[in-house]
Amino acid sequence: MKLGVIGRYSSEFLKMAKEIGYGYVEISARDFIKEEVPDPGAMAEEVRKELEELGLSLSCFGAYDNFLRATEEEFEGEVEKIRLTLELAEILGAPVIRVYGGRFKEEVPKERWKDLMVEGFKRTLEYAEPQGIKLALDNHGRTTNDAEFEVEVIRAVGSENMGANVDTSNFRWFGHSLETVKRFLEMLVPYTLHTHLKDGDGRSGKMRDYTATALGEGLYCGIRG
Repeated sequence: MKLGVIGRYSSEFLKMAKEIGYGYVEISARDFIKEEVPDPGAMAEEVRKELEELGLSLSCFGAYDNFLRATEEEFEGEVEKIRLTLELAEILGAPVIRVYGGRFKEEVPKERWKDLMVEGFKRTLEYAEPQGIKLALDNHGRTTNDAEFEVEVIRAVGSENMGANVDTSNFRWFGHSLETVKRFLEMLVPYTLHTHLKDGDGRSGKMRDYTATALGEGLYCGIRG
């Protein structure tokens, strides 16, 4: 097992991770792909040097894709954005990128979610597979907070480079019962490529009532790892 820590990129964050004793970190594309960064590739090269000097490696690189788009033009824009994310991931040496299915929007009906996600991930894998980078679908937000649906998407994509990023708190945060959380986590085990290990005390199981806690201090759903 490889343990790391997730955070927004900064030199201070990387140094802190090293001082604590971690060998791995997860950072995200949002700190590279933004107006204030004229050359994301050059920034990635500099960050790679920092990682090497500190003896750190990336466990994962976070993408911020959204394939639930109402128009073809918007969809193609997402494909180009994630292509750039993959270029950065390759420079940084990330073996996995964490991907989202998409954000909920009323103009994109639920009946279209699966098809749009599958098409988006298949297009993404055209770039990812030659680089040896895997895609890990996060159970994040409102659209992929259902392990049964996640597994449907992963199977429909049909690639060994497609799997899951399992966030251990998100199912309960969304409002699922502890019994369902346990079942969902067990369903995702065969597909898990990366994990966000978190805990919480969401007694009502509803978003605003959910309180994050230190590991081991949340509600027990019945799984020991």
